Amino acid sequence: MSKYDRIGHGYARTRRPDPHITAAVQAPLAGMTSVVNVGAGAGSYEPVQTMLAVEPSAVMIDQRPPGAAPATQASAEAIPLRDAAADAAMAVLTVHHWDDLEAGIGELRRIARRRIVVLAPDPAVTARYWLMHEYLPQLASTDPSAAVPLDRLVAALYGAVRTSVTPVPVPHDCTDGFAAAFWRRPEAYLDPAVRAGMSLFANADPDVVTAGLDQLAQDLHSGAWRRRHADLLALDELDTGLRLLVTDLVPSPHPVVIEVVPPGSRAGRLALREYVSDVASRFYGRPASHAEVDAALLEEIPMTGEPTYIELGVTDADAARTFYGALLGWHPSGSSGPGQVDTPALSVGIHDQDPKAWFEVFFAVDDLDASLAQVTSLGGTVEGEIHVEDGFGRWCECTDDQGVRFGLRQQHT
Repeated sequence: MSKYDRIGHGYARTRRPDPHITAAVQAPLAGMTSVVNVGAGAGSYEPVQTMLAVEPSAVMIDQRPPGAAPATQASAEAIPLRDAAADAAMAVLTVHHWDDLEAGIGELRRIARRRIVVLAPDPAVTARYWLMHEYLPQLASTDPSAAVPLDRLVAALYGAVRTSVTPVPVPHDCTDGFAAAFWRRPEAYLDPAVRAGMSLFANADPDVVTAGLDQLAQDLHSGAWRRRHADLLALDELDTGLRLLVTDLVPSPHPVVIEVVPPGSRAGRLALREYVSDVASRFYGRPASHAEVDAALLEEIPMTGEPTYIELGVTDADAARTFYGALLGWHPSGSSGPGQVDTPALSVGIHDQDPKAWFEVFFAVDDLDASLAQVTSLGGTVEGEIHVEDGFGRWCECTDDQGVRFGLRQQHT
């Protein structure tokens, strides 16, 4: 029997999808023509293009609204679909209930062609939530969400083209009654009907829950809770630990950058082809062709924040090349001028006869103009104008709020 066959009765009344969270979850699913919702529950947060809901609990399936996508009773670890069955797979507030996280994520990767979207709590944040920290610390050992640390979830998704992790703030009037939804409405935790929709309380010791909630009731009556949490009462939303993980399974539009030294060598390209073929065989069920790998090599778009270029100012460039070549294996670039050298990860431009020695690192950004505006808003300084160079992209030099110099580079325009 599924856990939610036992605790899921009336779930649809207390766990209604919140519009703010709906917008966050469905945004990365826009453009996906077919979606499979895994651990679907009563159907919250499903986009209209959902082709199938996968849910182990018959009680939850019975609560799905009229007109919802068809549902099949199955577990995340054994999804009854062929490989690459849908554009995307989604899993909302469910992975901490799976018996085998890695097997479940493996199934998401197997059935999705393009993208995986997961909404999950970060235990490192939820453990600090006032309800747990002040009134029910003993529940930390029985809280299902604590079973899946965020780094374990990210690791299970590792190897895809790209995975982003974004906080999803919870509004003060959240309509989805999960454990942290009532961060500004503490009285709600005193209502057994509200608690019935929270897995946090499903395996908790009733005596522990009673003692903790009795203390909460006393603090609400005396005003102690409001005095202690006056800052929360002024907020419209709060980061309670919800994290949205979006994993791209195909190289679009920001493919992974894999660089091999020497970059243009036959050995390097063969090694890269072998690596990509291995990744493709795991994700798509077939090896990538050499033509596909070559196409990927032409789309080297680094992710935001990644160092992409270094400038080095020295009085003697030849001496610097000799020094760093012997120490670190830097070698002259095969595709640029005499001032360029290649490292195992990126290129370095060496400035000769510079009056003082210095290093400057350029970091990748997706939107140079927006990033420069953010530099200024954070107290940094934009140094000079935006430069545009064929083969290098748009770039500009900056200093941070402590005077450290760095560069920003938008490689592809």
